[in-house]
Amino acid sequence: MQLYRDAGLTYDESDWEMWPHIVKALMRMDQFKLVPSGDTNIRDIQKQLNSRYVAGVGIPAMGLVPCDGIYSRDVQQGLMMAVQYEVDIPLNSINGYFGPGTQAGLKGVGSGTLNGQLRYLFRSACYFNSPAMLPGDPQVPLGYLAEDIVTDTLTSTHLDWVRAFQGFSQIPVTGHNDYTTWAQLLVSIGDADRPATGCDCITEITASRAAALKDAGYQIVGRYLDEHLPPTDPFYLGKALKPGEPQTILDAGLRFFPIFQYNGRELWNFTYEKGFDQGRIAHQKAVEHRIPPDTCIYFAVDYDAMDSEIDSNIKPYFEGVKAAFEDQGDRYDFGVYGSRNVCSRISGEVGARWSLVSGMSWGFSGNLGYPLPANWSFNQIREYMFQPGWGLDHDVWRDGSDPGVYNLSD
Repeated sequence: MQLYRDAGLTYDESDWEMWPHIVKALMRMDQFKLVPSGDTNIRDIQKQLNSRYVAGVGIPAMGLVPCDGIYSRDVQQGLMMAVQYEVDIPLNSINGYFGPGTQAGLKGVGSGTLNGQLRYLFRSACYFNSPAMLPGDPQVPLGYLAEDIVTDTLTSTHLDWVRAFQGFSQIPVTGHNDYTTWAQLLVSIGDADRPATGCDCITEITASRAAALKDAGYQIVGRYLDEHLPPTDPFYLGKALKPGEPQTILDAGLRFFPIFQYNGRELWNFTYEKGFDQGRIAHQKAVEHRIPPDTCIYFAVDYDAMDSEIDSNIKPYFEGVKAAFEDQGDRYDFGVYGSRNVCSRISGEVGARWSLVSGMSWGFSGNLGYPLPANWSFNQIREYMFQPGWGLDHDVWRDGSDPGVYNLSD
């Protein structure tokens, strides 16, 4: 009976339809009490999701979401299913996936005047993504007011937050619940079709390729400083910057930003010792390519690292990188490439200057239930074939963030 109440449900001993959900909740590690770091307003939203969409509507694919006051992957999935129901996705087609049907619904009814439950869900998503960062040095966080979640009024504080969120996310500042804003609130990829001026790739940028990027509207390209595999290795990619390539990029009127990745998809790569060694190599390669002082070099965490792994391995690795840069005279800054959670934690706890967010990996647990890091500079939102045999990652380059490399040292 207590668990029913904690989950936002009304106990009825004759209602056996909810019993499987209750048993599942008992068998899992999910919390249905407010945890010490939890938010009571988030818990109210969690209970509402359970009450309306699990017990009331009975969405087949949806289970009880935790009621611990933490915006997490399971809560995000529950929110997505609730949105799908409210934009008229058939019950048996609701799956929590941000697919074409959901996108069409958000471009239609979701972008009109919101009422009732859909308005509540939009404002809940705003609260989940709070705070938005107002521009300035330092940036100023703007929190979404809890009272704006439940009111029917289009308040000035709600509009101010939406505009701040849109500006912080670098999407059109409309103050409206348009599709692009919905997408940015719901998934790390956001609106994957939106324009972007940044990109990154493993392919050498020749003069003709640089011209093609420029003609396509790109202004900056990310390139790798080195590759750990020899050309004789079957997995060799040839992704490292080539001699003279930085100047070729600059001559075309583009900028570039350096990335460093050795085995970034394997946990064993991330130790203090490897971080120190790779930081030293990155420094050496950057000097060889005449990359100027104060440039930010992004070190990659190219997989879905859990919090426990961030504590045990990822943080020590970046502490090693930081120590290596200090040992070399702090010529360069270090940044982090990874999920929103990885970027936020490494920036806040180790001191990464900028974040290159792997937003296109929207299924990563580190991208579900986490807002954009305050120091994001690039948001990687789409991978596509720019030309035959030449793939690009499409990156939103945030105004006023990392300037990249625009000249070389003498």
